[in-house]
Amino acid sequence: MTVFPASTSRFSSTSALRHYESWGIVPPPERTASGYRLYTEEHAAYFECFRAMRPGFGMDIVKKTMTIGEASNETGVPGSAILRDSLAYLNYRIRQQTRGVYYLYRLCKTVGLL
Repeated sequence: MTVFPASTSRFSSTSALRHYESWGIVPPPERTASGYRLYTEEHAAYFECFRAMRPGFGMDIVKKTMTIGEASNETGVPGSAILRDSLAYLNYRIRQQTRGVYYLYRLCKTVGLL
């Protein structure tokens, strides 16, 4: 297990990382004897995914997508199925947004804005 200082500028402030953990977005990290969190590369992957998705999809969708543990326990649906469904939904949203951008571009071109 590789441990790293997750609160560097690479990710977020330590308070943001604690929020992600409390929301169930990342798995709980192991702790040292003195209580410090030990983040691993697995946590880094969660943090990177969260930060990449948040601007495009908003906090609510990202939280629903990434709270695998809570959803798995409440519904009985395996986490992998939830992730597949979430990925399919996000792909759908991206296609719809891309289509919207295309038609907006065509409109701007038609009315002489581009």
